[in-house]
Amino acid sequence: MAAQPKAVGERQSELNAGTRGQWALFASHRRRIEQLLDSALPQKSPSLLGQAQRLPRLCVLGAGNCNDLDLRLLARRFADIHLIDIDPAALARGIHRQDVAGLNRLHCHAPIDLTGLAPTFDRWLGVEPAASEIGAAIEAAKTAPPPAVPGPFDVVLSSCVLSQLLGPARDRLQVNRHLLPSLGRAIISRHLRMMLQLLSPGGCAVFISDLVSSDTEPALARVPDDSLPELMRSLVQRRRTFAGLDPRAISIVLDELGVDRKWCAPWLWHLSPRRTYLVYAVLMRRKLSAERQIATWSQT
Repeated sequence: MAAQPKAVGERQSELNAGTRGQWALFASHRRRIEQLLDSALPQKSPSLLGQAQRLPRLCVLGAGNCNDLDLRLLARRFADIHLIDIDPAALARGIHRQDVAGLNRLHCHAPIDLTGLAPTFDRWLGVEPAASEIGAAIEAAKTAPPPAVPGPFDVVLSSCVLSQLLGPARDRLQVNRHLLPSLGRAIISRHLRMMLQLLSPGGCAVFISDLVSSDTEPALARVPDDSLPELMRSLVQRRRTFAGLDPRAISIVLDELGVDRKWCAPWLWHLSPRRTYLVYAVLMRRKLSAERQIATWSQT
């Protein structure tokens, strides 16, 4: 018998609880994220060399158990770190596990719903939404404001959280399944736009997405690193990736948002001893021509 859908917060809490003991297994994934964050850091001005410059500010969307974040290391690189999640218990576990509760640079914000649609999804539990309700949710996603956190930030990180945000929509829509792609695109667009809204001028957003898992590609964990780019191209061409999350689909959204981007080589994320994901990242910076438009969005 298929598992019954759960409230958004409960579902995410169960997912976080299932990976809370995987700190060691996340080691290579964590190092890759550290490298990406280093790449995203603002460059020091040559004219200010030898002078004290302020440390940048970091915002992490969907921080969860923080298994992919070395918080003590990041606290040496950032003036403050804001961790956002729908699951307060997961953030508390992560901070306790890393023994960083005394770091005044850490700030937790939970529970915060990153879709802007959790109350809607919860109303749909056990009740198939009408097409008009789904249409209203799509429009609501387009105008949902960013989280009320003390931005802006120099670096905003979203690490493999967007696929989880899409889960409740996928669970709820059965009869009106044909509307799922439109709802999914609205959630994806809102998430990427939110990352840009949280950025300070000249800041950098680091978007990381899982693309496929060993559930459907059983040999994934054994693929050599240098073969991963070709594997990713093949999977995208054959449409064997998570719907809406492949680089081609993300590029369409980024074009609409007016974003300069740098694609990064894919890697393997070992979530558990039995499940591996193929992951890719893109560094995003706002084009100057898009600054005014995104600033307007942030005020809606």
